[in-house]
Amino acid sequence: MIQKIIFYILDIKYKYLLYGSIVRVQKGAYLQISNRVKIINSNIVVVRNSKLSIGDSSSFKNVNMVVEGEAEFGESNIIENGYVNSKIDIGINGKIKVGSYNRLRCKIMVRFGGSLTIGSYTNINEESEVRTDELVCIGSFNQISYKCMIWDTNTHSIYQYEKRRSLAIDNYPMFGFEYEKPKTSPVNIGDDCWIGREAAILKGTNIGNRCIIGFRTVLTSILIPDNFTVINEIKTKQIPNSI
Repeated sequence: MIQKIIFYILDIKYKYLLYGSIVRVQKGAYLQISNRVKIINSNIVVVRNSKLSIGDSSSFKNVNMVVEGEAEFGESNIIENGYVNSKIDIGINGKIKVGSYNRLRCKIMVRFGGSLTIGSYTNINEESEVRTDELVCIGSFNQISYKCMIWDTNTHSIYQYEKRRSLAIDNYPMFGFEYEKPKTSPVNIGDDCWIGREAAILKGTNIGNRCIIGFRTVLTSILIPDNFTVINEIKTKQIPNSI
């Protein structure tokens, strides 16, 4: 226990404590933080044999991030939770590469050695979620609204009920425990796209450039060519009443 405490203390980069942040770099990990980077009210851990680089003038605010793999953020990125009293979670078990001049206010999960790339000048708003177990590519100059889902994965493997029951019993109180990568298929979003609030971009979806995806549209395993607007059909039914 004492040894663990000593290692924990040695891992901390103390300059960020002044800004309410804990930045820990475990032995054998690599950290490069360029000039004028702000890390405020955040917890960042770079585990053993992993790499994190943050470009000049970037800002991390209200972020919980664990890097187990490789994470590269270009210059002048804003990574933050716009909601004052909570933090966004970024878990990297694989690779993430982010260009420059982005504003990301979304939850990010990279698992099973997956890969996420985001271009430059892309905005992703609060309560949206990007999950990749294989490959997600998001281009540049995109506007992605609130509560959107961008997933290349089923997120869970579908087991026979006997196995699921056994996993639930063996791992209680943790539910949904798994050790296998679920079914995946890459997701690609081009440049200059608008993704409406609560849209779901699911596995196998390829969206071209300059596309508009409407409010609450759900897309899966589909190719959207350049310059298309996509909405799910909504039917309205009128029924007389006797009020």
